[in-house]
Amino acid sequence: MDLAITFDDGLRSVMTEAAPILKDFAAPWSLFVVTDWSEGASPWNTDEILGWRDLERLAAGGAEIGSHSATHPDFGLLDGPTAREELDRSRAMIEARLGFAPTSFAIPLGQSANWTPIAMREAKAAGYDLIYAQAEETRSAGTIARTFITRFDNIRVFSAALTGVFDRWEEWG
Repeated sequence: MDLAITFDDGLRSVMTEAAPILKDFAAPWSLFVVTDWSEGASPWNTDEILGWRDLERLAAGGAEIGSHSATHPDFGLLDGPTAREELDRSRAMIEARLGFAPTSFAIPLGQSANWTPIAMREAKAAGYDLIYAQAEETRSAGTIARTFITRFDNIRVFSAALTGVFDRWEEWG
C-alpha cells in the first residue's frame, strides 16, 4: 500500500503543527496552496494562511509544494478558458514566488463532480502531471485518489480509511 501525506489550502497550522512532526519522522509530504490566498486574498483572516516566505521555508525543509488553484473554484462549473486561467495563474505565481513550476495539482473540493474532462485537458496543457482527487472508486479518470482525514477523526476512522472503507465516499456528497 502506498501512503502519501497531503494538505490543502496553505493553512498556518500545517507549518506550526504538522511540519515539525513530519520532520521528526522524516516523512515526505505535500502542500497544495491556493495562490491568491497566499497573496493575501483569502476568505479568512490572513494570519491563518501561509505567506510566500513561510512556503519557501517549508519547501526548503523538504515539503513538496503543489497547486490548489488561484482562487479555489469548483472546476466542475468552469469552461475551458476559465479553468486554464486558474491553472496557469496558480502555476505561474508559485514559479514567480518560489522559483519552480509545480507539476502536481489537488482539485479544490476534490470530488468527481468538481472535475471534468475539460478541466483535465486544461490541467495537462498547463503542465500538471499529477492530479489529486477524492475517493478511489468515484474519482475522475486520470486522477490520483486521496482520502480525507481531519483533526476530528480518531484512530478507528483512520484505520478504516487505510483498509478502503471510504473508497466510494465523497466528503461533500
